Amino acid sequence: MADGKVVMIIFKKSFRIFYIIVMAYFLAFIPLLFLNLAQLFFDKGLFDPYSYDLLDLFSTGVAILLVYALYHRNSDILPLEKNGLLRKYGLGFLAGGGVLTFIWFIAVSFGIYRTEWIFKWSHFPLLIPLLIGYMIQGMSEEVIFRGVVQSKLNRLLSSKASIILTALAFAAMHLVNSGMTVIAFLDLIVFSLIVGMIRQQTDSLWFVSAYHSAWNFFQGPVFGSSVSGNTANALVFHSTNQSSQVWLSGGEFGLESSAITLTVDIILFVCFYRHYYSTNAWPKSK
Repeated sequence: MADGKVVMIIFKKSFRIFYIIVMAYFLAFIPLLFLNLAQLFFDKGLFDPYSYDLLDLFSTGVAILLVYALYHRNSDILPLEKNGLLRKYGLGFLAGGGVLTFIWFIAVSFGIYRTEWIFKWSHFPLLIPLLIGYMIQGMSEEVIFRGVVQSKLNRLLSSKASIILTALAFAAMHLVNSGMTVIAFLDLIVFSLIVGMIRQQTDSLWFVSAYHSAWNFFQGPVFGSSVSGNTANALVFHSTNQSSQVWLSGGEFGLESSAITLTVDIILFVCFYRHYYSTNAWPKSK
């Protein structure tokens, strides 16, 4: 009987987590639905790709508002402390942007991508809204997965199990993205394991949200590569794939589907694991 009750509790918790994820993304999709309907019935050129991308990015803020409305009083699920906010966010942004820049540099050095400097001062007013949009988009995924999902699972399972299951859920969410490959799926898991461990260790969402946002922002508008299968507005560099080997270039999915990215992320994961979680150093579930 005791085992049956535990199973029922886990099932109910899992269903609630799934429900929150579905509702968050459904609400975020509504503005895009109206936009597509407007273009269908009025003018197909009503919105340019830049405006569409901005709406797509900013609409993810609905997920943040939903999670905040449900859990703003629960610091375990939403550890968004004011103390050290700018420092944590700044370090996370530098780390995410730095790692992605390193990966991009390797790809360019080996001739996998050819890059062209396309930045003009007229691009600057376009770059700022995209930066804000990616800050919102990255944070929306983190409050859902490293906030709600990982924290809820952490109450039922061990820290390791909660981080691993959250990583699998995060990667599974991207399965419908264009250009998905086995390498992309594996890298999304490793990426999620890294930020999951950081969230567990720091007990904060600021660093991981910034890391995630910078990763996507540098990959898209800065270096002009696809972001998880979504074509980005290149405003600083334009990167052209020069390799016919999808496992090297990442293909349609972008750099996240490259073996270079997977290798770098695995190295980061191993280093972080050995440094923070050697032996029994894993934090206990709350």
